[in-house]
Amino acid sequence: MNRFTLLRQAAQARQDILALLPRFDVLSVDFFDTLATRAEPNPADLLLRLNPAPGALDARRRAEYAARQAALLAGRHEVLLAEIHAGDEAAAQAELAAEEATLAPDRQMLAIMQEARRLGLRIAITSDTYLPTSLFRGFCARHQVPQDTILLSCTHGRSKEEGGLFEVLKAWAGPRARILHIGDNIGSDVHSALNAGVLGRFLPSLRQMTAMDALPPLEGLDTAERTALRRFLAASAERVEAAAAEDRSPGQVEALAAYLGQFVLGPLWLGFGHWLRQEVGRQGIDRLHFLARDGHCLQRAFRLMFPEEASRYLYLSRSALYLPAAADGGDAYLEKLIQNYSGLTGMQLLRRLRLSDEAIYAATDAAERDLLRRRPPLKPEAMEGLKAVFAKLRGLIEARGAEETGGLARYLEAEGLSTAAHAGIVDLGWHNTLQVCLGGILDRLGSPTRLTGFYMGTFAHARPTRAGDGSRGFLFDRGRPRGRLDSVRPAITLLELLHAAPHGSTLAIDPVSAQPVLVDSPAEQADHERFIGPCQEEALAFIRRAQAELGPLVERLPPFLADLSAAHMQGLFAEPGLPEARTLGALRVSSDFGVVGPMRALAAPVRALPEGSLWPPATRMLEAYRGEGTAEAQTLFRFHAAAHAGLSCLAAPQRATEVPGVVIGFSGPRERIGLAVEEDALRVTFDHAGPWRWRDVKFILASSLLLESPELLVTFRLAASRPTRVSVTIRDFVAFDYEQGFCDTEWKDFEIDAAPSDHKAVFHLHPRVIGEELRERHLLLALPLEGEVELMVHDVAVTAV
Repeated sequence: MNRFTLLRQAAQARQDILALLPRFDVLSVDFFDTLATRAEPNPADLLLRLNPAPGALDARRRAEYAARQAALLAGRHEVLLAEIHAGDEAAAQAELAAEEATLAPDRQMLAIMQEARRLGLRIAITSDTYLPTSLFRGFCARHQVPQDTILLSCTHGRSKEEGGLFEVLKAWAGPRARILHIGDNIGSDVHSALNAGVLGRFLPSLRQMTAMDALPPLEGLDTAERTALRRFLAASAERVEAAAAEDRSPGQVEALAAYLGQFVLGPLWLGFGHWLRQEVGRQGIDRLHFLARDGHCLQRAFRLMFPEEASRYLYLSRSALYLPAAADGGDAYLEKLIQNYSGLTGMQLLRRLRLSDEAIYAATDAAERDLLRRRPPLKPEAMEGLKAVFAKLRGLIEARGAEETGGLARYLEAEGLSTAAHAGIVDLGWHNTLQVCLGGILDRLGSPTRLTGFYMGTFAHARPTRAGDGSRGFLFDRGRPRGRLDSVRPAITLLELLHAAPHGSTLAIDPVSAQPVLVDSPAEQADHERFIGPCQEEALAFIRRAQAELGPLVERLPPFLADLSAAHMQGLFAEPGLPEARTLGALRVSSDFGVVGPMRALAAPVRALPEGSLWPPATRMLEAYRGEGTAEAQTLFRFHAAAHAGLSCLAAPQRATEVPGVVIGFSGPRERIGLAVEEDALRVTFDHAGPWRWRDVKFILASSLLLESPELLVTFRLAASRPTRVSVTIRDFVAFDYEQGFCDTEWKDFEIDAAPSDHKAVFHLHPRVIGEELRERHLLLALPLEGEVELMVHDVAVTAV
């Protein structure tokens, strides 16, 4: 789930609700997760903390299930707390007291209710619950919540989910009253309300927006600490919502920077800093060195948290260490270098070693140069030939490496790395490549320094090669836990860009001055000033606020903060919306894996994607992006498609696609359909004259449309190679009694010709089945099955009316 999308929707929903209030007579508000928030991330956590004995939670659930079955037999749709505890008054009172202690009002919802009261609306609190009315009346009295009635499912025996409680609400409001209901559950607060003739508006809950609903239970925190943490995250959500409400730019740069700082980088750096300090003390590190360039912002955060801790910033990079490491590495080192960087051509790798094209051409013949230019992956015989070419060039490589080793040795000594007994190096990590290179150089310099690497994460194969050296990862260590690894790995390059320093990459350590030689990259500097820098400043603001508001509690939160950041990364990378795709996908990277060369947009393919398929096979996608792996190539492609076709992305695969994580799906005769992303449009081609029915070819133009309004406005621009007819509808995928299905709104037809034309349609959304649960919402476009036609789709947008 993309939490940034939910935060943007919440900001828009609050504005819409305030604008709607003057048109209504009654405001109805859901209680839990709308008006009131719990300190517990999940309701079951409160029960578990109330009675942590093994099996107690399961026994409580069984008791509630039995009570509900008995209530249904008696014709009631809700139970009482006393019925769940079967007359155990002490247990019921203990649970009631625990609920009261953990509840707090949502400040923004309370402000909406106060505005409704100022406008003269009557206010009802409408909730599906087994808790008694006394809890709600006490809450409203303590927090000065304006309300005229409290309607509970346990009191009336009817629920919002089945619609009966809305009938009770209508009877209380009067026959001519116009009622607006607000809640966080799409099924019971929106669809059931609409079915009963009440306008329901979806407002994402704090748990949903902050990803607290997806995190493991918080352990070791009392109610006061949990309340403080909830209040702190609520302030972060308000910060992002406020930025989203003010930022109307297509890429929502300010809002996205606020989101990344408050929910991705801020929690990540805060947790990493406290984990790092604990690890440094535990392992007896003499000196701590943050490595350029990813370590620049990590050091800033660490110094902000622990100003008394001494640390150094080293201008080292793989580029600066390749040649010195190769000076005495021999054939074994060169072979390992080739294997580790199999995504590069031989020429690109030699340029990384800063060998000039003139020197390479002078030392090789035409066949060898042809081999050096071949794009990976190479066949086994070609790989052996490439190793032979590198062995032939070993003398040239070692001579260049020896020239740079002297300057590097003096630099390491001046920075105190080569003279320390036990030094810690800090970087984002992943492969331990730089630590391995640095360790080999220290050995050849005769340095006694032991190295321990502290990284944001390390993959399963990442291990130091020197005896006595070690490495640790914060988010994941040697690929574990797998859940955090899976959240980060699809967008490693993007995460590295968000950690970029305001200076250029370190090309080398000058042999004469022993000072770093930096690459001047105006494109990177512009990206940093425009977007990356503001993201990092937001993250530092998050840390300052955490220190002030949470105090010593933060020291016990590193695992929680790691899970929080990973949950937000997972949703953002798997389901990017249009603003994220435009802003993040446009960040520029070197087209040659860090080699000084042309810059390209992150989401732009390095090589052309195959024609005729919007979602190419994994092998072609990987070849087009040459990323860390297939997962990252898929992520970059999602950003590319969303940004350039103006389309929202799907998280769930469609049956007719080749790769999970599809951007656009379709159904119909596959061999006759072509889909491709153009510079600013989607190109659809179809050729058929068979007997299939009309609308048998359907294209999903947008998905996961969580705009919960009774009406949606769809706008788009179309052009066709010949006059044709196109149909558009909104399709809801629902689940009911464990059965899944879908229902469509009315189909709307449009006549299209060669000239691009703008179109719009308003769709009225109504649930077909009481109690259904919305799983996904798609915008579908259908083509006629007759002859050959090419369709260009531009600027698809879906907004609430």
